[in-house]
Amino acid sequence: MADLEKYDTLLKSYTQLHQKLTIRRKVSFARLLEDYFELQKALYCRNREKASNFNPFNLLGLTTDELAHSTVLADLFDPYGTHNQGDLFFRHFINHFGFNIDYDPWEYRVRKEYVGIESRIDILVYGKKFIFYIENKTLSSEGLGQTEREYGDLLRFSKILNISRDNIFPIFLNPKGELPKDEHWTRVSYSLLAQSLDGALCEVKSDYVRFFVQSWLSILKMIGGME
Repeated sequence: MADLEKYDTLLKSYTQLHQKLTIRRKVSFARLLEDYFELQKALYCRNREKASNFNPFNLLGLTTDELAHSTVLADLFDPYGTHNQGDLFFRHFINHFGFNIDYDPWEYRVRKEYVGIESRIDILVYGKKFIFYIENKTLSSEGLGQTEREYGDLLRFSKILNISRDNIFPIFLNPKGELPKDEHWTRVSYSLLAQSLDGALCEVKSDYVRFFVQSWLSILKMIGGME
């Protein structure tokens, strides 16, 4: 009987102690939760003007959408693109990478998904004296013999326009700047592409275009490992 009474006393003590600890934990958790929400509120108020976490590409699930990135780049390189900034972005791109070409800022063309005899290229930029052939790979890998076939089509196209090999530029664009299988291509990472276009932002006349391009460049840098 004495042992049972001791056991009962210990059980009651344990129960009381457990209840006290539970109450303390609840109080501590409530305080912690309250502090968390206060910090969140303060952070929200500080970011209200900048909204640095807002990015339309993230919201729309286009972060790694290869077609979306190709479409944006093609429009930015087009002097008649919807951005209405002329050759601004293309000019910064060629100057940054040191492509020495002679061109009229209003007399070159940009085409998406150009179909050659053996291949389809993501972006074609060409004028009277130059050709840029841009293959963009966001998540997908290079297909069997893809860059070889594309380079063959580039040579055929250059012959039609009577443009020398010194003025044709096959660009292999991908997040980390990986090498293509064909040796004729110049590799460009997303981060380097973003750097080449960063300087154009201060010259953009439209606030809306500037915000959009800045959002896109932020995504490129994130994918490329800069952010």
